[in-house]
Amino acid sequence: MKNVGINNIAKYEKMLYKHIKKGLQSIPRVIMYGQDSDRINIPYVSFNIKGMYHTDVANYLAYQHGIEVGAGTAGADIYVQSLMGVSPQQAYELYVRGNPAGIVRISLGMYNSIN
Repeated sequence: MKNVGINNIAKYEKMLYKHIKKGLQSIPRVIMYGQDSDRINIPYVSFNIKGMYHTDVANYLAYQHGIEVGAGTAGADIYVQSLMGVSPQQAYELYVRGNPAGIVRISLGMYNSIN
């Protein structure tokens, strides 16, 4: 990190963030959460695809394309439920049925590439 420089890393990660955000925006049925600001300091994108369960999307990306993503609430259950517009009661009902509310999360870093 010292050799590359933290400012260069931040610039590269911001470029990756803008690239993935633009790509996801071009896909029909993709819902992105919390991406309203271009002032993002931590390069991650949270999304779902209408009509698909978040873990199914994550498994598809991993097993069919070798793309590792997170799926679930990313340790922020209440915040994710709020982003998704899910009430505490709805979240509980989904959990009891075995399909809890969640998102797909792409975390970007200097180790990622566009290709």
